[in-house]
Amino acid sequence: MIAPLARLQRPLLAGSAGGGGRVARRDFAARRRAPASRLLAWLPLLAALLLAALLLAWVRLAILRTRYQLAEVVAAETQLLARDHEATLTLQRLRDPRRLERLAEQQGFVPPRRRIVLGEGRP
Repeated sequence: MIAPLARLQRPLLAGSAGGGGRVARRDFAARRRAPASRLLAWLPLLAALLLAALLLAWVRLAILRTRYQLAEVVAAETQLLARDHEATLTLQRLRDPRRLERLAEQQGFVPPRRRIVLGEGRP
């Protein structure tokens, strides 16, 4: 009967890998067997890298969303400033003394002939 380890060992051809006519035996089974502890040692690192990549992607998306919101707020502020400027100009136009005099004349207002001051001379 052939031993299990002997079955896994295969002879190399005479001229290959600088064998020089000798037959070399190699244990391929030992090479195929990767220790589970070695794989488990990389697992936390890979999990940390994946978590870092996901966190980076989330942060970049949050920054992008914030930039879009900022652009919307800046556009709204610009519109509000324009409306404020228009309202200020309208108010100045409505309070213009020449305009008020013209309106008073059109409606029949006249300057007073005499002035009465109330509150003076009375105790």
